[in-house]
Amino acid sequence: MPQVSPTRITVGVSEDRDVPIRKKNIHFQWEFPRCLTSICDSDQSEDEEDMAEFHQEFRDRLEEADILTRKMSKEEYIEFAECRQASFTYKKAKKFKDWLGFHERYKPSDDLLDIVGFLLWEFLRKLTIEALALRNRRRKESQPHPTQNSTLSIAETFSRYSDVQLDSLRANSLFYAPSEKCPLTPELMKEAFSNLSHLRVF
Repeated sequence: MPQVSPTRITVGVSEDRDVPIRKKNIHFQWEFPRCLTSICDSDQSEDEEDMAEFHQEFRDRLEEADILTRKMSKEEYIEFAECRQASFTYKKAKKFKDWLGFHERYKPSDDLLDIVGFLLWEFLRKLTIEALALRNRRRKESQPHPTQNSTLSIAETFSRYSDVQLDSLRANSLFYAPSEKCPLTPELMKEAFSNLSHLRVF
């Protein structure tokens, strides 16, 4: 019986030395560098989504501020700019820490105070917007609806309003100073907080 010599199989070697051999690298998902790459890619995509959401929110804020300040006078714009820069921590860090109830044993860092101050600022912003919308809805509901006999004189029209409704109309008029407008009441703020709590905004 003739003996058969074992055949040696060589990967990546060709008898024709002139023909270049292309080696194909195979990567598996469970390899350590591959796992790191997939994790980094997912983190990078999440960071890009967060940045896109941040830029969109920033543009919306700028557009909102532009709409609010279009018809403002110089004095009103200065007051608006000062209110926008309001901070709980700038030059008031000690009072803010006392208000938060931090004990002497625990001293929060400046970064933590800034984060808490920013979150509280956003909280009050949403609460104020909801309270203003609630007040406007109540004022619209309190106004009488137009009837078929709408050809009334100015005196007859105003005679149908109560004193409270007239004060509301005067407070919303563009010809009155901002200091004469009605402020938000604690009842409105409590109801606005209740509405936002049901919507799980906070």
